[in-house]
Amino acid sequence: MKKLITMLTAVSMLTGMAAFPVSAQSNAVCSTASYADATPYYLYTRSSSCTLTISGTTANCTAALTGTAAVNRITGTIYLYKETSTDNWSAISSWSFSVNSNSTTQTKPKSGLGKGTYYAKAVFNVYTSSGSETVTAYSTESSI
Repeated sequence: MKKLITMLTAVSMLTGMAAFPVSAQSNAVCSTASYADATPYYLYTRSSSCTLTISGTTANCTAALTGTAAVNRITGTIYLYKETSTDNWSAISSWSFSVNSNSTTQTKPKSGLGKGTYYAKAVFNVYTSSGSETVTAYSTESSI
């Protein structure tokens, strides 16, 4: 009987410990649908995107972010990268912006591009009266 009580106590403790996951608090929390589908969750950002459109030798880098009603300022930088060798990238242009609004769409052109593969990255800093967060968005790669 004593062994049974000891065993049940041990199983109960192990089961109880597994039922209470612990995590550190962060501004961005990932969903747990699956690792491949993990999407960041932001407190103040409803949506964000970064797109790269190339026509001829001109790239248009578009960064867009929509924040919650609490957002009063958005700053950020758009970067254009070129692949210099296999899986090595170099930033060839960057543009900074700042708006006193809860949403923004910024399009920045870069002309005179040579043959190669490019992508764009947008880093947004989102501000409210009670906090801030940083959001990063990437375009898909595009080649000339």
